[in-house]
Amino acid sequence: MNNMFKLTKSFKINLLLALFTSVIIVVNFAGGKTTTILGNVSFSVGLVLFPLTFFIMDAVSEVYGKAKSREFMTIGLICQAVMLLFILFAVNVPPSSRFADFNESYVQTFGTSIRIIFASLTAYLLSQLGEIFVFFFLKEKTKGKFLWLRSDISTTISQTIDSFVFMFLAFYQLTPKYDFWFVVSIAIPYLILKLILAWAGTPLVYLLVWWLKKEDEEVAAE
Repeated sequence: MNNMFKLTKSFKINLLLALFTSVIIVVNFAGGKTTTILGNVSFSVGLVLFPLTFFIMDAVSEVYGKAKSREFMTIGLICQAVMLLFILFAVNVPPSSRFADFNESYVQTFGTSIRIIFASLTAYLLSQLGEIFVFFFLKEKTKGKFLWLRSDISTTISQTIDSFVFMFLAFYQLTPKYDFWFVVSIAIPYLILKLILAWAGTPLVYLLVWWLKKEDEEVAAE
């Protein structure tokens, strides 16, 4: 027999917060793998999912204002910090005898993630601060109009910050090959792909704004 529950505005904002933090965590763990597009352009698989964080942030900013968007940013930062601290603990704690044979692989996998997560955390903080500042600066200047323009400009700036900060913190001097210009050369294609995905996803921002503003509705559940 079906029960009914209300799809309230509180539920919607909590769901978006859960998606927002989940994407950040998943990208930190799974985003280390790269694939290729157009034959020879390599990119992180996390690139496919990560723009969702900017779409969610813009929609939340538009509907709920600066205070709520800062809450999202702060919660995302805390989640990443907790994850980083736990990985540091897990990598350095002595293994049990039955796990000793697997410990080297475990440390190699998650130990590499420490620098990646630190780079991601720093890039996330700076890019989200930039996203929020630019979005609300433009909202004031446009008197609340042109959401698509505000979203695209703020996302372009924040994605640029995120790309270059992350690439340099994660890979600069990782090996002698990763000098300044090599890191720039791999950051630019990443940035272009991220911006294409971000601009293509602008309609999703409008959809999320509409969904957040929609009146509460009853939903059937088993």
